[in-house]
Amino acid sequence: IGRFLGLMHNTIMSSGQCRRMAKELSKPNMEAFILNFYEMVDLIGRGIQQEIDEGLRADVYKEFDVDPNSKDFRKYVFGRDGKIYETDVYDTETDEYFRCLGFEMILNDEFVLDENLSYTNVKIAVQEKFDAWYESIEKLLK
Repeated sequence: IGRFLGLMHNTIMSSGQCRRMAKELSKPNMEAFILNFYEMVDLIGRGIQQEIDEGLRADVYKEFDVDPNSKDFRKYVFGRDGKIYETDVYDTETDEYFRCLGFEMILNDEFVLDENLSYTNVKIAVQEKFDAWYESIEKLLK
């Protein structure tokens, strides 16, 4: 879980768009976002593992490079409620959602997670470590 929270930390502090999420999401909504993000990552990883198990793909995901200019790149926005939404077009007229290319790149990547990192195990660990993680983010933003 330390690596996952480290990834979340590095991504959310990586650019102006991502940092804005850190500054403006409330603490409970940030925790909800982290859990929603992991749930999506878990689903992506399990889907790829299932395709490998069924012989529908080789382990070529290790050589996959995310291209944000590809027609296959899925666009995501991140709500102030901590939810994640797939979109066709970024709405630049509203302040209702955040954009963060770093998180979008992860959600477009191909990977398989360690089978011990079930959503339930990660949720418990996040709940135990979230307060300290959030405080470290707040200190960096001041």
